[in-house]
Amino acid sequence: MGYEGEEIEGYYCLLIAILGNFDASEARFLYEYGPDHPVCRKILKKRPPPVNFAKMSKDEMNQCMCRLFEEGYSKRSIADLFGCYPSTVNRRVALGKKQAEEKKTEERRNQNDAQADRIPEELCRGKP
Repeated sequence: MGYEGEEIEGYYCLLIAILGNFDASEARFLYEYGPDHPVCRKILKKRPPPVNFAKMSKDEMNQCMCRLFEEGYSKRSIADLFGCYPSTVNRRVALGKKQAEEKKTEERRNQNDAQADRIPEELCRGKP
């Protein structure tokens, strides 16, 4: 009878793993301790939010992967979400960081140009 109960527990863990997209150890932990356990909350929290990337450009995907990585998601979980290899996530995170840095540099350059275009008040009043 003990074997039969363990088999049913295994089926429940399998269902949790399939429906929740968890690995076997996470599903087992969730089954044994429930979703209110602090470790289980952490497991549930670390799941990436669903992303509709069908309409996203490659640049948007790079930035999205970069943001998810910066929020603490593993490259493997991001790869699972996007249906690619972790090496692809690694490459795209690097590209996303590079694009973000270029964007910041461009914004700083535009801000400096705008400040340089202003005419000081003293010159407008005719003071030497």
